[in-house]
Amino acid sequence: MIILYIPFSREEAGDLPSGVALWKTNHRISSQELLKVIYHQDDYSPDLISSESTVYILAHGYEEKPTVVANCAEASKAIFLDMETVTKRFEYDLFVIAPCITTVHTYFCGSQKNNYERASTFQTQWLRSEQASIHYYAGNLATPDRNGFFWAQANSEYVPLTRCRHTLNPTSIEEEAPKRRNIKMEKMSAMFARRHEKKRESFFTQAKENRQDLIALYRNIDESTPPVSCSL
Repeated sequence: MIILYIPFSREEAGDLPSGVALWKTNHRISSQELLKVIYHQDDYSPDLISSESTVYILAHGYEEKPTVVANCAEASKAIFLDMETVTKRFEYDLFVIAPCITTVHTYFCGSQKNNYERASTFQTQWLRSEQASIHYYAGNLATPDRNGFFWAQANSEYVPLTRCRHTLNPTSIEEEAPKRRNIKMEKMSAMFARRHEKKRESFFTQAKENRQDLIALYRNIDESTPPVSCSL
């Protein structure tokens, strides 16, 4: 399965949906592989995600802003996110399907140097980076064409995207520096704690609503049903 992940909500996605729509159209023509689009804060069913999925993180890269990505090709209209925020949103939105992710593509335009920095920041911050390769690119990237081919513009010519692709191999927790490993473990513990607390709050909220519905139901019964007389 291919997952197109947009680290912006649907309300703040800028011009990214137009590229996503073209990608989906061409994909339907050229491939039978399942494709899923997930925006930040989307609700979706994890059961529909394949056990081996490839994720493309879609955003605009600006050469003069090497540490951030954006939702729009026009800087005057763009919302910018640093890679730490992108990674946090990725973890939040895809946490429940993280075991299904085998490959991540940081699909941003930009030079090899800038996109290496973006990809390596993502790898450093992502809790599950030990399980997946991370690909990054050099050049101006395009959506796949109607034949399913990927292209990039590099040195004023269009070339197959594979010629512009670079890879960060999965990192092992044991191989990481102690400080970085401790930060990841702390983040993981904090995330589990937040999700547990969120589930707890949801449980009590639902229980309260159910209790209020039950009280209202009995009140309506008491008001609408005449008393039944009986004799011994």
